[in-house]
Amino acid sequence: MLKNLAKRERTIFLVAVTVIFLLFCSYLFTPMVDKIIGLDKEISASRLKLKNYYLLLSRKEIIRNKYADFVLAGYFNKHDNETISIVSELENLCKSAGARIVEIRPKDKAEGSIGLIEARTIGTTENYLKLFYDMENSPYLLRVKKVQISFRKDDGLLDGVLVVSPL
Repeated sequence: MLKNLAKRERTIFLVAVTVIFLLFCSYLFTPMVDKIIGLDKEISASRLKLKNYYLLLSRKEIIRNKYADFVLAGYFNKHDNETISIVSELENLCKSAGARIVEIRPKDKAEGSIGLIEARTIGTTENYLKLFYDMENSPYLLRVKKVQISFRKDDGLLDGVLVVSPL
């Protein structure tokens, strides 16, 4: 078939076949290469996590001893476990809503009661709306005692101060 074509037509035909072949190969192999690169990144991230876990595991006894000293020293009272779980839930809610926590701390509380938790956050209006919606549907019954939101001129985000207590 190529013998019947002129030299110019043969060159155009071979160039066209080569271009078509290269396009076919790029569409076929590019997704596979991208997948392989993504898997390599996941593997390296998992290796880094395992390395960090191994480091923590090697310090297991030291961590246990320090924790035992901390607990035995009386830093916790009977309501601190619930306060810790509420702070953890508030952190998870902010993370899922996309609001960034700048500072979180317990506010003054009466002796023997679960106190207020004050959280300073940064986010967009949508982040705060999602946060309030998630707080309303949280398994921990949380009450927002105070909300103070102000606009930041430098980057257009909102600064927020939330004072939260268990219901």
